[in-house]
Amino acid sequence: MPRVTFHLSFPYTTPDGNILLYLSNMSFSDNVICSADQLLDPLKINSGTEYVLQKFEENIKDTIMDCKRMKCSSFNCTIEPSDTTHINVSLRIWKATFIKASIHNLNLVLNAALKSENDVLVLRSDSENYETMIKLSKELEHGEVPIWVIPLSIIIGLLILALIIFAMWKLGFFKRPLKEKMEK
Repeated sequence: MPRVTFHLSFPYTTPDGNILLYLSNMSFSDNVICSADQLLDPLKINSGTEYVLQKFEENIKDTIMDCKRMKCSSFNCTIEPSDTTHINVSLRIWKATFIKASIHNLNLVLNAALKSENDVLVLRSDSENYETMIKLSKELEHGEVPIWVIPLSIIIGLLILALIIFAMWKLGFFKRPLKEKMEK
């Protein structure tokens, strides 16, 4: 049985060099050899080391970030023949970049590919390349209500209430038939 190569590429940084997706963990079966050591937790945040974020401003104009438009990080894994194989990759969205950048919606595109080193093993065309999109959005900040809107709303509400009471009075809603019978 020939070897199979797994390739994963993802947008690691923004155009200004701020971290976007962070490779925090990988696990795989014994028959897999991966070359992702330099990408795997480079800031050592999994070991409890604090990372101080530098102040930055960033305007991200593209709402789709993929490897065709941006610089991406990637790694390869060689899969030796076996009955079962697994590769688990954990990527974290770098929260500080997403919060501080002036964006509201963002689509991150990750590309994965399986390639056979030998023509004996033929992969289905739908399993050779796989593209997945991560959609991120954040709530817009709440705006303040201008002061003049509050008194105007109160006045309009009282006018509507007065009109409703006047219409009910004209229709005779407030007349008491019992009171008239008692007076007779």
